[in-house]
Amino acid sequence: MITIKERVFGSKESCNAIALAHQGNVVTYKELLQRISFISSLIKDKLCSEGDNVIIYLPNCIFFVSAFFGILDAGAVAVLVDTNLKAELIDIFNDLNPRLILTDELGYKKIIQTCNNAHKDYNILTENELVDFRYFGNLSLNPTEITDRPKKPIKKLATIMYTSGSEGRPKGVWNTHQTLINALDNYVSTVHLNSQDRLLSVTPFFHSYAFGSNMLAGLSVGATLFLQTHFQPRTILEIIERDSITIFHGVPYMYDLMVQQFETNSYDLRSIRMLISAGARIRHETLLSFYDKTGCVVHQEYGSTETGTIAINLSDNVKNNCMSVGKPLNNVTIRIIHDAVGETEGTILVKSSGRAGGYYNGACFDAEWYETGDIGYMDDEGYLIITGRKKRMINVGGLKVNPVHVEDVIKGIKGVRDVIVQPFSHLDFGEGVEAVIMKEIGVELTQEDILAHCRQHLALYKLPRRIIWEDEMNISALGKVKTRK
Repeated sequence: MITIKERVFGSKESCNAIALAHQGNVVTYKELLQRISFISSLIKDKLCSEGDNVIIYLPNCIFFVSAFFGILDAGAVAVLVDTNLKAELIDIFNDLNPRLILTDELGYKKIIQTCNNAHKDYNILTENELVDFRYFGNLSLNPTEITDRPKKPIKKLATIMYTSGSEGRPKGVWNTHQTLINALDNYVSTVHLNSQDRLLSVTPFFHSYAFGSNMLAGLSVGATLFLQTHFQPRTILEIIERDSITIFHGVPYMYDLMVQQFETNSYDLRSIRMLISAGARIRHETLLSFYDKTGCVVHQEYGSTETGTIAINLSDNVKNNCMSVGKPLNNVTIRIIHDAVGETEGTILVKSSGRAGGYYNGACFDAEWYETGDIGYMDDEGYLIITGRKKRMINVGGLKVNPVHVEDVIKGIKGVRDVIVQPFSHLDFGEGVEAVIMKEIGVELTQEDILAHCRQHLALYKLPRRIIWEDEMNISALGKVKTRK
């Protein structure tokens, strides 16, 4: 049995092709593997033991990639945490009891400010504290000393990926080395990347989409990843043009904002051979406008943290990509369960060799088929069309927001009698968070009062973007708000 590191890097120890580029720094595959070995050695010798949980609380950067594979190489478990999470970190710490947290200066300050004394028993290390990068270049450590040590057996868990969760608190989804390898093989055997590709990596690696489809897939074929910490549409389009990017993995709101850029500026996107969108349904208007202005088709991809990538639309027909998220990946099977005979639409179930193992400290995914919670159907050509969702989750630009969690936060404000949180159509994000609030009689509350409280307890993307005040309200059996003046 091989590790995901061995599957991704193979025999690249002497490869001088560029693996990563970030903020003017470039790292070859050979140099990246040296960094990984160095971090692995430090973790094994000084910082934690085999099987310990090590949190990565970082944006896309060279250190993220080095730390991820270094943790696994040391036999520890790499825990990927959304850097937008704030108070939710306490739940994650309580779940994991992590031995070590790897972050940057901004992440360190956020942990200290958010968690107060909850972090006191953990080692929180930034890049400069963990690794003196003067070692790289003339590598004063003896590489033989690091790489020739006997390998420890692969532990059951390789990674835990924390997202916003669907029950009011973050959930950790765990994978083994083998499930990661299976998911990677499913993807690269379907979506043919190659060593000449230049991938722009701005969608965060702590989300399963970019982690698997961009980071693991790109490195596994020997491509170059151009890492970006923040999304700014003009900057991204300039990088595509300047650096001859061939593959871009984005989320819907990114394409919405790039389309707006085309109104005032022109960009040469001839180097692009594939644009991919996932995380949420992309608007038809965006797909058609992007194609009209650039001649480039944006291909829809569909998956989840629990399942890995399920399907991708590789058709060059833009209208087909408007309608469908595509066909299942190799080694992935989709099944539609209908509630009644004769129905076209039904609940989408998935069987995949690359499915995750379960929730950390929660249920294992033991059943042969996994229920996605989405509703849709397969057309006559085998394309999957998604028509709705069974769950009440709000999807803000590919990031999931649990309305119950937001409601609980707002109910903690003195003077709020009741609140319902629901989605509304948002121009930039597809869906925005709307809060319908009923105040206690005689209480004065403003929109800024609500937002100020929410900013203390919620990630920015979870903040209500629209607040409606109502005197009386109730909820239908379908979870829709009925208001009465």
